[in-house]
Amino acid sequence: MTATPVSTCVLSFDGKTQYVEIPYKPEQNPDVFSVSAWVKVIGGQGTWRSVITSRNDGPSRGYMIYAGADNKWQTWVGNGVSVDSGWMAVIGPGIQLNTWTHVTSNFDGKVLELLINGKSVGKKNATYAKNTQRPLRIGAGVTERDYSKYFYHGQIAEVSVWNVVRQEADVQQSMGQRLRGDEAGLAGYWPLNECSGTIVADQTSNGHAGNVSGATWQTIEDLPVQPAAPAPVCVVITEVVYKGKVKRAQSDEYVEITNQGSATTEISGWKVTSAASDRQVFVFPAGTKLSSGQSVRVYTNEVHPETGGFSFGSRTAIWNDQGDRGTLFNAEGQEVSTWSYGTLANG
Repeated sequence: MTATPVSTCVLSFDGKTQYVEIPYKPEQNPDVFSVSAWVKVIGGQGTWRSVITSRNDGPSRGYMIYAGADNKWQTWVGNGVSVDSGWMAVIGPGIQLNTWTHVTSNFDGKVLELLINGKSVGKKNATYAKNTQRPLRIGAGVTERDYSKYFYHGQIAEVSVWNVVRQEADVQQSMGQRLRGDEAGLAGYWPLNECSGTIVADQTSNGHAGNVSGATWQTIEDLPVQPAAPAPVCVVITEVVYKGKVKRAQSDEYVEITNQGSATTEISGWKVTSAASDRQVFVFPAGTKLSSGQSVRVYTNEVHPETGGFSFGSRTAIWNDQGDRGTLFNAEGQEVSTWSYGTLANG
């Protein structure tokens, strides 16, 4: 599913000498893969124009996505047996010039598949041998023997390499939106939207930046890709310690809050309440953030800097020993998480 076009930057390639090179890394050459990009072919009919290439030729290894010399979309893998005859291809439909098209190449360990605009257009049983030493190139097709071949003429954006196979529904769900970079199975992601300079960033934690060789930046209005969706917020109550060792006041009781999501979340203005002591409310101060996997504790009336240093500041116990429910609200007052025990555990 595509999105309403927005203004953005993309890289433009002249079909003669220009490309992006990303130094070799094993993560870009997984055993099974899904490789995607948005592309607009401008010219070069009757020539081989490589969108994405990760290959070495002696013997043939790796994967490629081509705008073919037959003016059809093609994806290839090398079988690791011979040099020039060791390539296996799936050939798709004709190329529409000057039109943004989403292309995906899948290999699941047995079958090579080509998807155009999120729809499967061809499959073939194939043997795939990984590229083991050469860089990944965007906009040029040969990375080893002849650097003057298979240059791409047009624009390219949103290049991604996955170490999982993405089915039609997966591709359709995400193709109209930029990725965040932390999606499961994402091994490399180059939006190509820097707008200036000669370095393109990998938005995954792998950080495999690419070098721009000659390709130029253009601001366009028609790429059908929306900004990335925010990372899902997954901040929850993970524990309530309700039987403190400090007699009567039980100042050492605490409620623990954990960010189980994949992105840092700001919790300024969020609050924690106790059902049995609803007059006791703790509000997280401005600037409070939880990184992925981080936990903090809010004590009844103690301060522990190693766990955030937060305290209700209550001279009396907050958490009822017989049963209680802690509730976490976000800054808009929406209930985010609860933790119940004792008499309130099922109610």
